[in-house]
Amino acid sequence: MWKEPKNPNGLTILYEVQYSRVGDTQEDNECVSQKQYLLEKRAKLRSLLPGNYSVRVRATSLAGNGSWTQTTYFHVPDQREYPNTSEIQGLANISCDLLYIGLPKCFSC
Repeated sequence: MWKEPKNPNGLTILYEVQYSRVGDTQEDNECVSQKQYLLEKRAKLRSLLPGNYSVRVRATSLAGNGSWTQTTYFHVPDQREYPNTSEIQGLANISCDLLYIGLPKCFSC
């Protein structure tokens, strides 16, 4: 599970989550404000298609961007694999240790 930096270089203002479907060349970014992270303790990614994904996170403080975490992988199951799971509907909304998959994009990342 990802933990926020213990000693950030300045006030943390947001967290950037970079993810992509394994095998795709396009990477997507989601931003989580510090305020939202403190309230929810997670990030959300919406409308993920079934498949394997890579993800990494970095904090941004007033001093600039921090280092990326080590890349982690997670799987979004096909609803047909788990037809009795009410949490997985159409395009997946699933939970993993690092993220809770759905935040709006922000342009500051």
